[in-house]
Amino acid sequence: PLNEKGERVWPKAQDDASFVLVDASCSAEAVARISPRTATFHKGQLVWGSVAG
Repeated sequence: PLNEKGERVWPKAQDDASFVLVDASCSAEAVARISPRTATFHKGQLVWGSVAG
């Protein structure tokens, strides 16, 4: 996303990489929280679950 000046707001270099991976067929399914969580990352480190490789 960009701000009103056209500058990138997010993500920026050095931002924390914290996110959750879910097994969902679409974003609405993930947002509704009906899909199982498969992995959680905190500051770039896998802290729960697994990622198939």
